[in-house]
Amino acid sequence: MASAVTSAPTSSSPWTPDPALRDMIALSGSCAVILLWLAPVRDVWVAKNSIWATKSTERIATAFGYVAGLFNCILWNMYAVTRLNDMTVPFLVNLAGFFLNLSFVVCYWMFAVGKPRRDTKIQFSVLSAVTVFASFIWITTGSNESIGYIAAIVNVLMLFGPLAAANQVIKSRSTKGMPFPPLLLTLISSLIWFGYGLYIYNVPVMIPNGLGVIFGIVQISLFLWARRQEKKQPIVPEVHTDDGFVPIASHDDTLLQREDSAGLGIIHEESMGINDDAPTMA
Repeated sequence: MASAVTSAPTSSSPWTPDPALRDMIALSGSCAVILLWLAPVRDVWVAKNSIWATKSTERIATAFGYVAGLFNCILWNMYAVTRLNDMTVPFLVNLAGFFLNLSFVVCYWMFAVGKPRRDTKIQFSVLSAVTVFASFIWITTGSNESIGYIAAIVNVLMLFGPLAAANQVIKSRSTKGMPFPPLLLTLISSLIWFGYGLYIYNVPVMIPNGLGVIFGIVQISLFLWARRQEKKQPIVPEVHTDDGFVPIASHDDTLLQREDSAGLGIIHEESMGINDDAPTMA
């Protein structure tokens, strides 16, 4: 969450930001981030076709967004913990995001099998190593300024998260692996924080959220494309028949089908030697 760098030194601004407007934009951005954290709750825990309800991760192609979101919150709070006088709100927002994303990762891990499970393990291991590296720098230098920049990189990865499912979406021509709410909220949140960074002229805020805007537009465009492809696909009607009944479509049925039909009291006139041209007995 890029709001954590709001107290970082800014470049010389070509204008003087109004404190009230600045705080209003920051509050709007915090609300958008909270909604972004809450967006996966339905697909992971609540809906009838959620991961928890179906005991399957089939509808969610990858946990990358959840894993990146988890470590994004960890790193931002490592950065904010020494600046609580100015960053209490970002700290609390990311604390809530930490617990939500942790629950998403745990649920996904419980029911993922095969490649999705292996990918989640790799993603978690890599970002754990990044976090350990950031902690090492903090301990050895006595300053956690570098954590803010590492967190900004992970922030970009988190915003990129939904695009990790792009390959599956393109192959299947389906939106099945890409839920829409997180895509929309990624775009909205990034737009607000990019506007905030532009207003206070803070480059570390502008860069990750500017990329987030680009990712959001690409993700929504891909979703709309896949939705159009779904509508173009023919709908195959399901044929419901009684158990053991084989419908007779023509006079070219097999002997087995005729025997089954006869057993049900359905007999072809042709099979009985009766046809329209044959004389009938009075």
